[in-house]
Amino acid sequence: MSQPVSPSADYSESTVSTLIENLTSNDPEIREEAAAKLGLIGDVRAVEALIKVLEDSDPRVRLQSVEALHKIGDRRAIQALVNALRDSDWWVRVSAAEALGTLGDETLAKSLVLDLVSKDPLVRSSSALALGKLQWLECASTLIEFLRADHHWVRYAAAVALGEMMEKRSVDPLCELMINDEDFLVRAGAARSLGKIGDRRAIKALRRGAVKDRNELVRADCLESLRIIWGGSDDESPPTGQG
Repeated sequence: MSQPVSPSADYSESTVSTLIENLTSNDPEIREEAAAKLGLIGDVRAVEALIKVLEDSDPRVRLQSVEALHKIGDRRAIQALVNALRDSDWWVRVSAAEALGTLGDETLAKSLVLDLVSKDPLVRSSSALALGKLQWLECASTLIEFLRADHHWVRYAAAVALGEMMEKRSVDPLCELMINDEDFLVRAGAARSLGKIGDRRAIKALRRGAVKDRNELVRADCLESLRIIWGGSDDESPPTGQG
């Protein structure tokens, strides 16, 4: 679990105060820049102000606020970050899931599991991403089922989360997803997760994806996962002696 970052000696109290004040500017670019700088400074005095900015009308400002809270690492931000999992912007939700993976604990994971039964695919997908970052293995079976969900966000989040968990039971369904899913981001997410899991059962599907997938990103992710499984080799065939 991360600890809050101590205030940087390179920045005066007046500098931090000015940046906090800038979070309320009428100019969204100024608000965005202030949030970003506060994250770099890492001063816990900015936490409450950054939490308020999570309600900003501009998604770029909200994203910078989430990332700043992640860098600062103060657990007072956890509930606000949980709320950000329901943000209308995809990148804000992803960033919030990343932050919760760092700041969260068993109590948070148990509460997020309850959201996996939500009727809202946005809520299910964001909770799945966060649980993956927390490596909460108790929900792995549910996430494997999510690989067949109707909504592409849910399938993508489940694929990514299972990779974070390095869940070997998901290898075969991830291979099927990578080959057959209609959404290229879902296929790419499955390909990356197969590399993280590192199971050689995925080699055949990854080789097929690297050659035949119609999307360049998916082909690249398949190649990268093959290199990981084969021990970092750039060759597209297994290293000598490994069969």
